[in-house]
Amino acid sequence: MKKVVVLMLLSNQLKQLAKDYNLFIMSATQVNANAMIEDGEFKNETSIRASKAIVDKADVGFVMTRINDKIWNELAPQFRVAVREGILDPGILQYEEYRPTHIIDIYKMRRGRYKNVRIWINLDLGTGRRKDLFMTTATNQPIGEIVDLFSSAIEQPIVYWKEELQND
Repeated sequence: MKKVVVLMLLSNQLKQLAKDYNLFIMSATQVNANAMIEDGEFKNETSIRASKAIVDKADVGFVMTRINDKIWNELAPQFRVAVREGILDPGILQYEEYRPTHIIDIYKMRRGRYKNVRIWINLDLGTGRRKDLFMTTATNQPIGEIVDLFSSAIEQPIVYWKEELQND
């Protein structure tokens, strides 16, 4: 019981800090065994292991899973029609650097248009580089051009002056 109360207080405080200082805060939490199953199925808030307060307070919720070769080989034929129609880049079926290695399942996007969508990415775990390849619905129907859901036109770096750093 103490663990749930602490997580709820922490998520409430983080949410309030983000509002007060107009900050974007991203954090991660553990997933349960459901999220670890590499079955190609859409993952949602039921995959989160922690308190429901975290899911409730979050403005954006997503689960990223790995795609193994077996799953990709089962799913790839669904995308052949989209490739033929010019909706998807033919490289996803031909070249390794365009082959998805992970899927980001977005189950919550507060104040956003896109939810229950999947972003298929190629993620290099050695360098941390991510290449967004294409986007689909939760049922794997391609959605034309990929939209960058994780950035904003009003992003600005926070600049700390030397005087401020010295006073801390």
